[in-house]
Amino acid sequence: MKKIGFYSILLIISLLFNWDIYAENIVKQELMQKPGIYVYQVQEEPTTYMDPMVWIQVPLQSEITMNEQVYNTIESLFQWSNTEDLYSCIPQGTSVLSVVIEKDQCILNISQELIQYGGGTYIEKMIVEQLCATVFSFPQIQKVTILIEGMFQILPEGTEIQEIERKQWEENQKEVTQNGAVI
Repeated sequence: MKKIGFYSILLIISLLFNWDIYAENIVKQELMQKPGIYVYQVQEEPTTYMDPMVWIQVPLQSEITMNEQVYNTIESLFQWSNTEDLYSCIPQGTSVLSVVIEKDQCILNISQELIQYGGGTYIEKMIVEQLCATVFSFPQIQKVTILIEGMFQILPEGTEIQEIERKQWEENQKEVTQNGAVI
């Protein structure tokens, strides 16, 4: 009888401990599902080829349309001022010309300053990753297309930016994470 009581108490303690961990993970997941911008965090001792992204929540107004929310969020990313340990790869002067949400697709029309980053596949990849992470922070968006001055373009280093699908993008992020980078 004493053993049953002892094991019952252990079970209850274990459940309570695990519930705290479970609840903490739920809160983190809910927080990460809110729209926000993604910037990069400088690593003091780089262990990967790419600095990790960090999420920063952008306050949204519930009275505005989804197009306006995405527009404001992307504009916040473009206005980001680099700090000692957080930075954006988006070239200064880049602006959002328009945002159109059609069903589950977001079409971003961005100024030509986006492609004036000086070249290099590394920076180009980081720019696209930042834009996708920020747009996909809106759970209802499943696909993103980026236009430059209203035109479909391939970025200078060859990156295609039309109809980037969330599912494929998330799978790529898992592969990158498994290979050592945390994005």
